[in-house]
Amino acid sequence: MATGTRHRRSTPYQAYRTRDGYVTVGANNNKLWNNFCTITCEKPEWLSDPRFVDLPSRLKNIDALQEEIEKVFATQPTAYWVEKLDAAQVPGGPVYTYSQILDDPHIRARNMVIEYEHPKIGRMKSIGIPVKSSGKLTEVRRAAPWLGQHTAEVVKELQLNDADIEALFAGGVLYDKYRKN
Repeated sequence: MATGTRHRRSTPYQAYRTRDGYVTVGANNNKLWNNFCTITCEKPEWLSDPRFVDLPSRLKNIDALQEEIEKVFATQPTAYWVEKLDAAQVPGGPVYTYSQILDDPHIRARNMVIEYEHPKIGRMKSIGIPVKSSGKLTEVRRAAPWLGQHTAEVVKELQLNDADIEALFAGGVLYDKYRKN
């Protein structure tokens, strides 16, 4: 059975619809559940609701819990709920669209989306390197190779001559996606 973003053994632990998108919530222990109910959602009555009183009850009534949470979350935009989750010290965050990711100031400041020239595709965007350093250690120097792009170069290091390498390509032993045999 498909569960979407739901955790199969804990709840609330998934993405929930807001007025303008989705926000993830990770209120997967009693302290976080208490903070989520009282501070984030301002629904302390959920703490004594028999459907939600403990984790087994919440899991048994997970659809009803999602419905109740989304009724509350639908009243405000995602950014509002992210602030409320932070204030309650409940793990969570926005679920971004691609354009929101590309426009996010933090993502841009960390160079997490880069552009470079791919030898077959042309100009393209890709994920930047998350590890940062002050030198050239973490620089993207070229596009990722296509399947078999460096096969002939590597096999030459084995002291094979060009005729033997060509025979291996022709026999299907070696492969280069863009090589014309």
